[in-house]
Amino acid sequence: MIHKQGYANRPLSVICTARTGSSLLMKILEKHGYWTGGDKTIRPKHPVGCFENLGIQFGILRRSIKAPGSLNAKILRKQVMDRISSQGYQGRHRWAFKLFVAFFDIWTECFPESTYIFLRRDIEAVKRYRSRVGFAHRGEALERYKKVEECVKDTAFFVDYENIISGDYSQLEPVFKKEGIKFNREIIDDCVEPGLKHF
Repeated sequence: MIHKQGYANRPLSVICTARTGSSLLMKILEKHGYWTGGDKTIRPKHPVGCFENLGIQFGILRRSIKAPGSLNAKILRKQVMDRISSQGYQGRHRWAFKLFVAFFDIWTECFPESTYIFLRRDIEAVKRYRSRVGFAHRGEALERYKKVEECVKDTAFFVDYENIISGDYSQLEPVFKKEGIKFNREIIDDCVEPGLKHF
């Protein structure tokens, strides 16, 4: 059961598209004490998980945009809360959610009090990496990514993937300050593996 006076209504939402480094950022947040979900999607290159919470992303949220008008934000929010509650979340800790840009609009309706991080990565680098690993290139997803970036330019915290892997964590400090979380550089150092510079 989720504690009503806790943090359930205020997720830290990481806006991203595939291959922008979101798994690394979610790992950093988890190591700083954020609850990141019980469905982490373990993969060979991501042994600690991708933190995608697919039951919410491609279950609850995708269904809602495929059938517009069938569910309102209040009902969707309850479905999300029920899902994370079933995964063990009780509302007493801050939680972070990896938010694909396709679901940005409905998520903002469900959680208007959310704090947003827009995870930025050079588009050409994203395309190159997708091609290298055989990931299907979807131009519309990258177009949506750029549109959402413009939409949140005055409201979100911007974090550049390239800065993190180069050891510059300054963009994360104001996020943790707002959230009331102690910034720990050593934790991030442990998360950033040398091989990520070639990711």
